[in-house]
Parts: sequence; structure tokens; C-alpha cells
Amino acid sequence: MSQTLNPKSDFANRMSAAYPSFSKSYRRIADFVLARPLDVVAMSIEGLAQSSGSSTATITRFVRAAGYSGYGEFREKIVSDFQFEASENNKNSPENHESGLKKSFLHTALSDSSDNIRDAIANIDAASSAAFIEALINARRIIILGTGASHYAATLLEEGLALYTEKNVINVLSRGASQYANNFVRSVDEGDVVIAISMPRYSNNTVQLSKAAKQKGAVILAITDSPTSPLVPVADVIFFAPARNRLLPNSPAAIFALADAIVTAVAERRPDIVTSTIGTAPDDLFL
Repeated sequence: MSQTLNPKSDFANRMSAAYPSFSKSYRRIADFVLARPLDVVAMSIEGLAQSSGSSTATITRFVRAAGYSGYGEFREKIVSDFQFEASENNKNSPENHESGLKKSFLHTALSDSSDNIRDAIANIDAASSAAFIEALINARRIIILGTGASHYAATLLEEGLALYTEKNVINVLSRGASQYANNFVRSVDEGDVVIAISMPRYSNNTVQLSKAAKQKGAVILAITDSPTSPLVPVADVIFFAPARNRLLPNSPAAIFALADAIVTAVAERRPDIVTSTIGTAPDDLFL
């Protein structure tokens, strides 16, 4: 079952604004609430305290630090900002498909990835989508920052955007050398566009290089998982793609799917290149 809070909602914005000043215990509560909002709205204050490893007194102070008068208002705001897609898709979910089939953990993992992708779709509005793609189309140069699990999405973007924008596209952190990256950012100027990709555990290199590029006048396009991501205060346009994984630290499935969609959206603006690529691909297989 898909569950997400709109990362641009008032509730999420409050969490994002307050998160940097939160103590470690407050951040743990915020992370729990943002990851499991549907569970939280059904919990008493005692239930949230137990589930998040806190005390009722800490929850009360956390709620007030987030700008709410009490736990009741806090829960009501989650409900009002909650996005839940109880759609026809759920009828085709692994839970309801061939009820006699026992679901394996592989099915569960795929279902979770599907939920992350579905939530990423719900979180992208038309204005952000248009602004993101237009920035790439009009960029003087495109710089991509992504390490760890984000590296694969960065590589996909590098290859696709270089082909369909015919611009200078550089995946800076692919070399893994921070000194090279620092030297490269010194050349950043107005007209450049930076795509910064990061999910838990967030890359300090990606965040710091994004800040440096922002100060030089570059446009920052962020792909991240949560309104509490350290990329949020830096970015001009943000795409949110949940990275929830019930076993591992994160899942790159939604971010990878989003990277693929970005390349496709840019390619749609260059039908001439798409036609020439499709026309030559089969012959290339036999060279």
C-alpha cells in the first residue's frame, strides 16, 4: 500500500524548516513521522513515543518545536496534507493478485519499489516538471553530482542528456576525486545547471559542491527523497522520489526511474535526434 506526505505541503515544509535546528531525538521522531504518516495518524501520543523510541514528554516538546499547539493539531495536519492513492493499481497489487499465490520477499521488494515510484509521480507537479526540463534545455552546461547509490542515476543522466541536449554534460563525482570536483566547481558560472542527486545516507560532497555552485550563480536542480534532505535549502527546483526500503538503508528505484523519465522528457524535445538514433541502432548491433 502506497503512503506518502506531499513534500511540498505545509506540514512537510514545517518539518523541513525546523529539521536543521532539531536535536538528534527530534530528528528521529521527524524521520519516523515522514516515513510512516498513515501509521502516525492512528497513534496516540503514547503510541508514537513508543514506536519512535521517545517519551511522551519529548513528543510534546517536539510538536511545539514544529509549530503546533498540541498533539491533536499535529495529527490533524498530517491528515489534511496526506496523499493516499487508493487507486485501481492496488487491485493489481501482489496482495490481491492470485490470492492463492504465496508472496516471496522478492515480490515484497518489487512492490515496495513500485510504491516508491508511484509516490514520486504523485509528488511532481506540472510547474516543477516544466521548470526542471526547461532549465536543462536552456543550460549552457550541465553538471551532475551523485555518488553511492545515486551514481547509477547520475551515469544514466550523463549519457542521456549528452545525447539529447547536445551540450557539454559532466558527471563530476564519477571520478571519485574530491580535489578534481573542487577544481571543476571553480569554473562554474551563470548559465550552468547542476543536477544534484542524493538520498540517505546523504553525500556531504554532493551537498557542499551544490552550495558552492549556487554561490557562483548556477541553477541547482535537486533529486532527493525527503523535505528534510540537506539539498532542499540549496535547490531552485526539487524532484522528490522516496527511497524507502524495509531492509536496506535506501532504495534507488524511484530515483533511477525518475532519471530515465527526465532523459525521455528531454528527448521528446529533440525528435530529430530520436529518429536518427532509432534509425541507426539496429545496424550498430552488427558492427
